[in-house]
Amino acid sequence: MPIIRSWTGVPVLAAVMILMAATVFLPAGFAYAHSKAPKVTPADGSALAEAPKEVALTFEEAVRLTSLRLFDAADDEIALPAKRSLEAARERRIPLPPLGAGRYRVEWRVLSADGHPVSGAFHFTIAPAP
Repeated sequence: MPIIRSWTGVPVLAAVMILMAATVFLPAGFAYAHSKAPKVTPADGSALAEAPKEVALTFEEAVRLTSLRLFDAADDEIALPAKRSLEAARERRIPLPPLGAGRYRVEWRVLSADGHPVSGAFHFTIAPAP
């Protein structure tokens, strides 16, 4: 029986090799598409002599703020006047109500530019000088 050689197998083999290489390298690229943790004010873990007037979150890319929650040391949620905005922006400033001495936790959640949710939390303490 004669051996039949087909050149159609070469492009198929090349396509398979390209797809295999893509599966190795693309997941890392997709991970970088998500928003990274923002720069926050007040800084995570900071001790403040007086209560901040606002919380600020600054991202590397425009995001949609879907949730921002503030909790006190007893884990009770404190109502905020503005919690979310579906308008994409790199920076969000949320006014805070008057806060007393104590430890506070801020939890945030955004939709990154690629549509994936990203969330995090930070805390700060208000400790007036004696």
